[in-house]
Parts: sequence; structure tokens; C-alpha cells
Amino acid sequence: MKTDPQAKREAVRSWQLCQIEGCVDEDRARSIVDGIIASGRRNRFAVLAEVLRRLAVDEARRSVDVTSAIPLDADARSAIERRVTDAYGEVTFTFRVDPTLIGGMRIRIGSDVYDGTIRAALMAVEARFL
Repeated sequence: MKTDPQAKREAVRSWQLCQIEGCVDEDRARSIVDGIIASGRRNRFAVLAEVLRRLAVDEARRSVDVTSAIPLDADARSAIERRVTDAYGEVTFTFRVDPTLIGGMRIRIGSDVYDGTIRAALMAVEARFL
């Protein structure tokens, strides 16, 4: 479904109003979403869908998922947090352990994935031979 240009412009403006100094303010976002729903305007569902999509993308971009084959010590965690924060700004971290990775780690920040696992390297080698 295509969003009409007017709904797109309203969604962009609403999205901009949700932010304070480049970061989403949850109270403002809730207020704006409630206002869009209560507006009764014909295109409110298209505007709402676009605003919610932008909020979801922003949330994914501000959360970091670090998966490693073994538990990381405090020094390694702090080094990862420092480097990612320098590159991406203020983000929240989740550290997980997945032994199926064999070795190394995978870092996912929104749609960016940095995969330095042995499993990924083995899969790349396998793909070359097939």
C-alpha cells in the first residue's frame, strides 16, 4: 500500500516532534501517537503506521545485541561498549552467549550486523565450494 504524500509529510513532522535533541522522548511520542489516533482525520492510520515504523527503526538502531560463543569478561564488555558508543552514540546493550557460534562474536546494531564468528567464516567457505 502506498502512503499518500500528505500523510507522509504529516508523519515526518510528527516524527520530528517526538524528538528532543535527536533522541526520542517517550512521553512526547505517546502524546503524539494518542493525538493522531484521536484526530479522527481520514489519513490518520497511514500517518500512524509511518510514525510507528520510524519509532521501531529508531528503537532497533539504539539497541545493541552482542552474541558470543563464550561469556565475555568485564574488560571485554566495557571495551565493546566504549567502541560501539563512540561510533553510534547512546545505545543499550544486551550480551548473550550462543555456543553454536563456535568462536568469536556477532554484534547487531539495528540493521547493521558485524559477524566475526567462526561459524560465519565456515559457512562462507562452504558457500564458495557449492
